[in-house]
Amino acid sequence: MATKWSAEIYKDAAERHLCTCHHLKVSIQNTTRRKEKDKLLLSFYYLSGYIAECYMKYAILHAMHEERGQFTLKDLSDMGLKTHELKQLNIKLDQEAGSSLIGQFSSWPEVTKSWNEQKRYQSTQCTSNFSTGLDEHFDFIKTKIIDPIKQRF
Repeated sequence: MATKWSAEIYKDAAERHLCTCHHLKVSIQNTTRRKEKDKLLLSFYYLSGYIAECYMKYAILHAMHEERGQFTLKDLSDMGLKTHELKQLNIKLDQEAGSSLIGQFSSWPEVTKSWNEQKRYQSTQCTSNFSTGLDEHFDFIKTKIIDPIKQRF
C-alpha cells in the first residue's frame, strides 16, 4: 500500500524542524569552537529552509484539497509539490491561497532565496556574514511564512 501524505504531515515536520532549530540556535550561541559552530550553522540553515518548504506545502494542500485529506506521492508530483524549490512553492501558494499571504519571492532575503541544493549541502566553513544572514533568514521564515500561514489555516 502506498504511503499517504496529508497537509498535517507537512505541518508536523515543520514544527519538528522548528523545535530543532531553536535548540541549534542556543548551541550556536554557546559554542566557541569554530569548526563545531560552522557545522551547527550549516545544519541550522539546512533545517530552516525545510521549515519554510513544509509550511508552504501544508498551506497549499490545505488551500487546494482540505476535504480530501490524503495524497500519494504521485498526487503530490501531479500537483507540482514534489520540489524543494522555495520559489516554485511560493508561486503555487500564490495561486492557491492568494499572493498576499506570504509575499513575493523577489522580496525575500537573499539567504532565504538562495536556499538551494548547493547551499544546503555545502561543507565549506561559514563566515560571520553567513551567520548574520541566517538570523534574518530565520526571522523572515518565522514572521513572514509561519505566522501568516498559522493565522490563515
